[in-house]
Amino acid sequence: MIWNCADFTRRVINTYFVGATGPDYVNDFGMTSPKAIARSFTRFAKRHPEAQFRVLHYAQIPGTIKRSTVARAGTEQLFRSKKLLVPMLIFADHVLPLVAASYIFTGRFDPQGELEAHPTVEATELGHQIRRARAKGDDARAEQLEAEKNQQRANVLGTGKDWKSYREEFDLIVSQAAREDGIAERRFPDRVFRRLLAAGTPVADHNGALWVDFSEGGWLSRVGLSANNILSPSSDPELAHQLMLARIGRVLKSPKHSRENMADFKSDWSRLQSVPSYNAKYSVDPDTNPAADHSGRLLTRP
Repeated sequence: MIWNCADFTRRVINTYFVGATGPDYVNDFGMTSPKAIARSFTRFAKRHPEAQFRVLHYAQIPGTIKRSTVARAGTEQLFRSKKLLVPMLIFADHVLPLVAASYIFTGRFDPQGELEAHPTVEATELGHQIRRARAKGDDARAEQLEAEKNQQRANVLGTGKDWKSYREEFDLIVSQAAREDGIAERRFPDRVFRRLLAAGTPVADHNGALWVDFSEGGWLSRVGLSANNILSPSSDPELAHQLMLARIGRVLKSPKHSRENMADFKSDWSRLQSVPSYNAKYSVDPDTNPAADHSGRLLTRP
């Protein structure tokens, strides 16, 4: 028996919800996978309406490091991965039908679909009410509840029309920013992240807040890395603007299963609109800070 972090997660969850999670030894070849835990926990929650089931999605932070791929069951990985599927077709073609059948009939589970069906506790409860209304033949009531559930979903996840509108507006903003920097629009987000990685040094202040001290062309500046300090007076407005553009650009280009939810995105979008223009300087008083010139730009590290 091979134990891993998924087994640890299973034991912790089952401590609070007895029998809520379990492995899928058939599709995971004797091991426990994260997807098996998510699938079994979802099934448990659906059997217990009092659990107030909802699905939360945490998007990966954009950056230069390669993002993690989607978690898959063992048979799903063989079924979907070309680098594994081709060798199986050549050397073990007789096993492939068994693997495919096991995945299709017993191993399929779509986390994104569960998120869209259960984005909030209210949406889950509306789903229960819809089923009861349809069981009673009350189609009018079911349609009304379905509309309310769709609105719940739109508030959290957004609609295709919402995301398209943001992408169109963002394209106009980044076009201007890219022209000012003299680079191709499609390279703008990557250039920002790589620029910070090459010339920046991550630091934490005395309060534990994260910053990047940036040194380029003889100038030293600093930009905040969190929602709490990226717009602070000590954060370079130009770098803050570029960093926000790069982050939002990655989100808008990400597929729906890996991007953040609409509520978080709207916060970032509002924050972007609050960033001063490229020509803005630090709001630092040179008379009280000897490390600043008369434009307010820092010449040395704080």
